[in-house]
Amino acid sequence: MISLEKLSLDVALDFTFKPGFRNLRKLNYLEATSYDCDNVFRYFIKGAVISNQTFYYFEDIPIRSLVLRGCHYKAIHSGSFAMLKNLTNLNLACTTELNFTDVISAIQGMPSDTIETLIFDGMKMESVMNWCHKNFNNVKRLSIRGTASAMWVNEIKIGNENQCLASLEHLNMGANYPPY
Repeated sequence: MISLEKLSLDVALDFTFKPGFRNLRKLNYLEATSYDCDNVFRYFIKGAVISNQTFYYFEDIPIRSLVLRGCHYKAIHSGSFAMLKNLTNLNLACTTELNFTDVISAIQGMPSDTIETLIFDGMKMESVMNWCHKNFNNVKRLSIRGTASAMWVNEIKIGNENQCLASLEHLNMGANYPPY
């Protein structure tokens, strides 16, 4: 498995990748999906936590794309993505229990200007979001499509146009409806 480049798996509550994962030296795509929202057990599952130990053994792994989808992620701890030094694509679609502030906290410790694609479809968003963060300076593709459970985004602050989202080429805000 040392030549594995893409890994997709379902994860359980409070998962953490173990030392054997450090041997996946060619892994560039990791998808860890929490239990399906339509799963019959959804009412009994309290939610997976992404801690600052979850990706500890990935420090020297060239992961460029990380997909963490699923309705049962309930928290991301500060610095959770710090070991992912090559990350360019971050997909947190359908993580309805997480919010924008959680993501800002989770990317602490990452090299700045690495992320090019952010997908936050269905995530809880503040009604006013400030995208002026060092890790978002190189974002080219941003998707913040809403869902019925997500908050309506009615303003995006990009601050100084030379510093915040200056590289943005594609913005998807579809299904962004006001709350009832």
